[in-house]
Amino acid sequence: MAEEKITLKPKDVKPSLIKRLEANYGPVDMKNDFFSKDLDTYYKTSNINKETGQLTHNIINLASFGDSLKRMSDAVKALKVLMATDEANNDQNIKDITRELKDVFNKYRSHLRTNYPDQYDEIRRQLEEMSTTGGGAGAASFSGGTGMQYATPYAFRRKGQKANDKAYKELGYTDIKEENTSTVSKSRAKSSLKQIKKGKRDDGMGKFDAKVFAVKDGKEIELKTQSDLDKHSTGYEYILKENIGSHLGPGPAATEDGVKDNAYVKQFKYKLVPKNKNGNYVQKGSGLEVKQLFEAESASEFQKKRITAFDQIEQELNNIYKMLSNAKNETVEYYNDNESSYSVVKPTDLVLDYIKDIKDLLK
Repeated sequence: MAEEKITLKPKDVKPSLIKRLEANYGPVDMKNDFFSKDLDTYYKTSNINKETGQLTHNIINLASFGDSLKRMSDAVKALKVLMATDEANNDQNIKDITRELKDVFNKYRSHLRTNYPDQYDEIRRQLEEMSTTGGGAGAASFSGGTGMQYATPYAFRRKGQKANDKAYKELGYTDIKEENTSTVSKSRAKSSLKQIKKGKRDDGMGKFDAKVFAVKDGKEIELKTQSDLDKHSTGYEYILKENIGSHLGPGPAATEDGVKDNAYVKQFKYKLVPKNKNGNYVQKGSGLEVKQLFEAESASEFQKKRITAFDQIEQELNNIYKMLSNAKNETVEYYNDNESSYSVVKPTDLVLDYIKDIKDLLK
């Protein structure tokens, strides 16, 4: 049996990871640099003793995206369980936080898929293991009868095999194209058009598969050139739609009485749970009390929430002032200690880009 590697050489990892590291830390020494097995540590050669050949390495901690994504998923599930209680259900702030956290989780997952494709295969595997019953806080479960274990990550395949899309489609799922849509500033729209023309991303992370649109009065106009952008500048907002692959969609359409046209009903002979006199779905003979998790909010409640949000934004901006000062001091100290360094201590370019987007949104 071959001995399992405890470290990896640069030739053992994906070229896209090498390219990203070189952009942040300078050239990778393909002979003397190495990584930990789980790719959470990069050992960069800093010195080679010419007489003894002894190597000295700088230890660089790399991001563990899969672990952070799993923790976020667990938090989303935990809040979902919390919302089943009366106290949390009557707290509008907790309702808002639950929705916002779910939006952040989806945005983070899309960002990793788009910007870190070299690590996303491993992240996707973890997502598959998290996205089914039995995983994480408050995960639900069901039993399909004797021997009917379809609520697992590998219901239609063995572990390690490619997903059997045909089996899922028999259950009523359809193949859909997924897009990540975001509002962007005019300068970012201009930059995106340049990347579209080149067909690749400026950061070297592969193909730039996206479209830019100008939006006015709810009408979207696709922009393909700088000239198009110049023609649609006054009174327009801009959105960027990035194609991030296709996936099996939300499954067959449901009527008000549930999903009837799928394999669970037609092949496996499942029956839909009937309604009680209050219009809630309750298994016959069940003594469970049914609670409504979400009630429709009034116009005054909606408006109050929108106005209160400005106070929250103001508080966040006050917090950012402190963080900005600390980040500047940290950057100054680092460059004082590393006078020849080209390392990016804080992503100021990205922060400025986001600030421009925020200013455009508030105009």
